[in-house]
Amino acid sequence: MYLKCSSISRGSKSCAIRSLTLIKSTTKNVICKREKNIPYLEKANKASKVTPEMVLYLGKAYQHGLKFDDAIKAFTKYKSMVGEKEKAEADRYIEQCNLGKEMIKYPLDVTFENLGPSINSEYPDYYPFVPPDESFFVFTSRRKGGQAVLEYDGYYSSDIYISQEVNGQFEKAKNIGPQINTGLDEEVVGISVDGNKIFIYIDHIKEVGEIYVSERKGKNFGPRVKLGKSVNSESLETSASLNAEGDILFFASNRPGGLGGTDIWMTRKLPNGDWAEPQNLGPTINTPYNEDFPNMMPDGKTLYFASQGHKGLGGYDIFFSIYDSEKNTWTKPRNIGYPINNPADNMTIFFSQNMKYAYVSDVRKEGMGDLDIYRVNFNNRDDRQTIVKCTVASTDGVKTVKDASVSLIELSSQDEYGTYTPTSKNKFVMAMPPGKYKIVITAEGFNTYTEDITILGKNSFQELIEKDFKLLPK
Repeated sequence: MYLKCSSISRGSKSCAIRSLTLIKSTTKNVICKREKNIPYLEKANKASKVTPEMVLYLGKAYQHGLKFDDAIKAFTKYKSMVGEKEKAEADRYIEQCNLGKEMIKYPLDVTFENLGPSINSEYPDYYPFVPPDESFFVFTSRRKGGQAVLEYDGYYSSDIYISQEVNGQFEKAKNIGPQINTGLDEEVVGISVDGNKIFIYIDHIKEVGEIYVSERKGKNFGPRVKLGKSVNSESLETSASLNAEGDILFFASNRPGGLGGTDIWMTRKLPNGDWAEPQNLGPTINTPYNEDFPNMMPDGKTLYFASQGHKGLGGYDIFFSIYDSEKNTWTKPRNIGYPINNPADNMTIFFSQNMKYAYVSDVRKEGMGDLDIYRVNFNNRDDRQTIVKCTVASTDGVKTVKDASVSLIELSSQDEYGTYTPTSKNKFVMAMPPGKYKIVITAEGFNTYTEDITILGKNSFQELIEKDFKLLPK
């Protein structure tokens, strides 16, 4: 994770440590290289005097190298050396490792395409924001050029870049220009569904943690304009996005009234064009840890966001939740799965119109030296759903199954996909997109029944499957 912390006082936002941004240090790159340091850390941990920090660093290295069993052993040892607060944090790491062990067994069927030297550089390139038609995209870079100046960490100050799509390819990225960028730090942190507005986070000498908006004019964007006091506050605001209608703004802030860290808030546009008093999205979405980068999909129901607090592999993972307008509730957030999520920080994802492709930033072996931007191809993406008609009965054919409860777990994320209650005749129906799932059936007087189910897509797609489940009496 890249941190920003200036030695210059910034009033109520003094030294605004944006623990959820990718600027101002090489920390994320170091994290992603931790696995290369495993031999050195292992040697250090065999010394006569081993500190808790040395054991913790080894555990984190194992975790980022996907060596989860070794990581769990290290974190368990660390717990024996520290106080209650540190033990609780170690328990979180162990929970992440146990989840990671399951998630990597069922990876998403995706491939990563590095967008190459026309987009990426040897410096950090990150936060890609793309409208659904993929006509252009904007991103943040700490490369040399434009208004950027060399800073103490060896990188240049962050600027926003833009690339247009021409004949199916993205042209060479260009600095978006002095109407937005300066010699200080600007990052793009959101986009409207129609692509006509981008949201900008600034970190300047006299101002930090504020959100601005810039409107598209032709193929470029105009001067940035600061959002009003309903959005920007004395606290830290870090990202923002609009719904398709443009009348609801989602943003992240650590203002008072939240659940801890940065939370996701929403505000509605008033008839006079101002934004109303914001509302916290509540404990289903927000946690005592940080949430960031809300992105409402064009359907107006599906919200993607990054979180440190929900079940993940470590750092930030990307989740999504679906809004029920009739009940005014959000579904339990679901992890989008490995390898898009991994033990490093995964912050943003933006999809093409057909949801076949997405854009992310990551440090990968095939990269160009640091954070690069990738186009992700969902190889198995299929909008069709298979109807699975099911019955539940006893293996002995005598005992009646009553009040059965059915849970469907998506194996790639280990999240609950749905719950079902059989009818009085012990029948139920599931509609399932292609993927791998586990079905869990419980009923009083019977052993818990589990079975893995694979729903095929592409040429192997089946419209209808009929399944009979036999429960063993206790």
